[in-house]
Amino acid sequence: MKIDLDVLAGPLKGKKFSFDQYKKISIGRSPEAFLSFPDDKRISRFHCLIEIAPPTSCHIRDLESTNGTFISQGQVSDYSSYERVAEASIGNGSYVKIGHNIFRLSWIKESASSLEKDKTVAMLPPTLKIDPPSSTTSSNLEISPGRKLGPFEVISKLGEGGMGVVYLVKHHESGYLYAIKIARPQVEPSEDQVNRFLQEAECGAKVKHPNIVRYYRAKYAKGNFFYIPMEYVPGVNLNTFIQKRDDALTLEEARSYFLPFLDALEYLHNENIIHRDIKPSNILLTKQDEDYVVKLSDFGLAKSFESTGMSGLTLSHCMMGTPEFLAPEQCVNAKYVDFRADIYSAGATFYNLLTKKRIFDEDGPIHIYSKIMLEYPPRIESLRADLPSPLSDIIMACLEKEANNRPQTAVELRKALDAILP
Repeated sequence: MKIDLDVLAGPLKGKKFSFDQYKKISIGRSPEAFLSFPDDKRISRFHCLIEIAPPTSCHIRDLESTNGTFISQGQVSDYSSYERVAEASIGNGSYVKIGHNIFRLSWIKESASSLEKDKTVAMLPPTLKIDPPSSTTSSNLEISPGRKLGPFEVISKLGEGGMGVVYLVKHHESGYLYAIKIARPQVEPSEDQVNRFLQEAECGAKVKHPNIVRYYRAKYAKGNFFYIPMEYVPGVNLNTFIQKRDDALTLEEARSYFLPFLDALEYLHNENIIHRDIKPSNILLTKQDEDYVVKLSDFGLAKSFESTGMSGLTLSHCMMGTPEFLAPEQCVNAKYVDFRADIYSAGATFYNLLTKKRIFDEDGPIHIYSKIMLEYPPRIESLRADLPSPLSDIIMACLEKEANNRPQTAVELRKALDAILP
């Protein structure tokens, strides 16, 4: 199952690109774009994004380009049939015109996968097991308190997001509390998609760090959903924490929260894991004795859904995750993403927690993407004059468009903040 992108006009005429896995590609004059046309003055630096989700889904979003993005279902040479779009779904055999370039997207439908869904249970060390819910007819996977899930009893719903629902559960024999995330793909997955997600999620089951939420082995079950048991962390995430107060974090609080968070990020990077979704809501605070302990959560889970194509077309309902915290390279070409994308997101997170403002507050993701790739936020000291200049400098350095201009590692960033924060 694949989707083909044929270049029919322009300097790459005759080229064909085939995609058998989910891909988000950018087109523009920038050398960082997936398809780069540096000499075509009708194309903006970052002109548009095309989301390709085999076997049969495509979506295009113009990034506020000067000269527009055009699509047509008619003949390639019939320019009167082309329509300028801000965003649109792309049908089989449609043409896309950008500057002097014309592309055709097409695919051949194949038989559906004969995937036999796993009916096994997830293993929790040392002997705990969880059976999947017997009924999953509800699209939002609502489960009532008191419901029995194998050796667990549902106590309450802890939260709900783009991936699914998280429940607090109690183990019958031990009385221990766990959280269980139940996530349903937005599309019927292929066997390859399921296996790739489980393989990526397996990395999370191996992570053990005091400042990272403990995840156990994910499973795919009958009813077309994944379930992921994890450590229950009572407390609050930093987004909620900061929104409920009048003031942003103090410098003392910043030291207490940022440095342990960067310890966790360093550990992930040393394990060759890129978080890809760092933001205040994924940093949890839990009370231990008289102090708050930081716990980093959701590393790679939402992005694994997106990268395998099981989140559906994310551009049509905003990119998975929160775009205001994404690094520019995450928006335009995933092949450029490395650990320094997490450094950018960490900078955007620190900026938010120290000012109570996001780096860009715009209505609609189109504007956000354009600003992330092309503009810089106001310097942080313009929003909060009491911050020391070296702290402002290091956070703004994290937000550099070019990854080479940012702090290169979590260790480097941690050392810089350790020397600055009181």
